[in-house]
Amino acid sequence: MFKQVLYAIRVLDLAPGWSAYTGRLLGDLGAEVIKIEPPTGDPLRGTADFERLNANKYGCTLDISTADGFAKLQRLAEIADIVIAPPGMVDLDALMAAKGSLIAVSLPADAGAEQTIAAAAGVGVALWDRRRTGEGSRIEVAAPKGKQRRLSSGVAAVREPVSTLGGGVELESSPWHLSESPTHVRLQAPALGEHNEYVFGVLLS
Repeated sequence: MFKQVLYAIRVLDLAPGWSAYTGRLLGDLGAEVIKIEPPTGDPLRGTADFERLNANKYGCTLDISTADGFAKLQRLAEIADIVIAPPGMVDLDALMAAKGSLIAVSLPADAGAEQTIAAAAGVGVALWDRRRTGEGSRIEVAAPKGKQRRLSSGVAAVREPVSTLGGGVELESSPWHLSESPTHVRLQAPALGEHNEYVFGVLLS
């Protein structure tokens, strides 16, 4: 049976609104993504955008502002590989301290297309590094400078700090390329250079 590149990878996705696209990309690459919403729901719930951004995800409601809710999140994190959340929502350091192989992604709630793709690329690099070292990584994506929401194969150059692999990594792409098909996503991040083939394998253009 064909297995996608992120088969058997589990993601806890607390990213609201448009920033949920990072989890969508990881799900399209084969990861098991669990969308975690607060009791009030995602800001886009009930819209067509919500359905598009959260396809290929499981869903649950969890009030992580309470001690009981955060304890449940901790238990979920113990059986997960990746946690995605906006800055300040979750104590990512505490989750990483409890599980050293966890990859924690800090992604602004108002992230645009460039930021969500940069985060997905950073996860690929972190997974590659974890396979080598057995250790997780903290990925931090900068706040967006604009409000561009549409993905394009011709966007302007973007420079993002996306991972703290041994002191920090910045990816610069001119441009990012993203295309979707019914079976997979093709993601090409030129700044990954020699690591492109290893990280994203045959899914690369």
